[in-house]
Formats: sequence, C-alpha cells, structure tokens
Amino acid sequence: LGSKPHRSVTELSKAYGPLMSLKLGSITTVVISSPDVAKEMFLKHDLAFSSRQIPDAGRIVDHHKFSIVWLPVGPKWRDLRKLLAIQLFTNQQLDASQGLRKKKVDELVQFAKGRSERGLAIDIGKAVSTTSLNLLSN
Repeated sequence: LGSKPHRSVTELSKAYGPLMSLKLGSITTVVISSPDVAKEMFLKHDLAFSSRQIPDAGRIVDHHKFSIVWLPVGPKWRDLRKLLAIQLFTNQQLDASQGLRKKKVDELVQFAKGRSERGLAIDIGKAVSTTSLNLLSN
C-alpha cells in the first residue's frame, strides 16, 4: 500500500468497487469506501462484522472463551454485557472511580512528558495498554 495507504485504497476502490477484502499481513481486512455501503453493512449485516480477531496469546489462556472483548455476539456475550451495564458501568460506579481514572491518566501524561523531555520514543500502544490494565486491576 506504500507510504500513503489511504490514497492506495482510494485507487483500489476505483478499480474494484466500494467493498473490498484485503490481506494485510496475516489479517484479512474488509475495506468499505462508500458511505452508502457502510450504512448498509452496519445496519443490515452488523452481526457478520461484530467478532474480532483473537490474538494467539488470548487463545493460549482461553481468554477468548470468557471475555466480553473476544466473545462473539451471542447469549454469553449478552449476559456479560448486561452484567457490566448493571454492576460496573452505572453512573454511581463511574462517579466513584473518577478519581482513580484521573490519577492513572495523569500518570500516563507524566510518563509521556518525561520520555519526551529526554528525547526518548514512546510506544503509545503499550503505554495506553499498561494504563488500562492498571485501571482494571485497581
């Protein structure tokens, strides 16, 4: 796709249409380049696109069988989603954890600032993942 993948995908869509399947490394990716096709896909075919690629590390410890993140949409996923909505994501629970979220985000900002001041690179994906795990484990 080169150094400007958005332009390459635009050219591919002119040749092959607004709905394409591309193999990006080992991942098959669906590319929708038309608002009308995107609307149709998400309104009429949403279940076909609702599951996620499960990394090998998640499969090794069976996270894909028990985590709302990796479960396909179905009865178990719906039950977990309801449980989270009722127990974890209520206004009261979110208000109670606001201080912790602010503290962890402040720590992330300070980490990034410190690395930046020393001229060091930041793996933002790893930093955000660590912050998320710290929030979940508190």
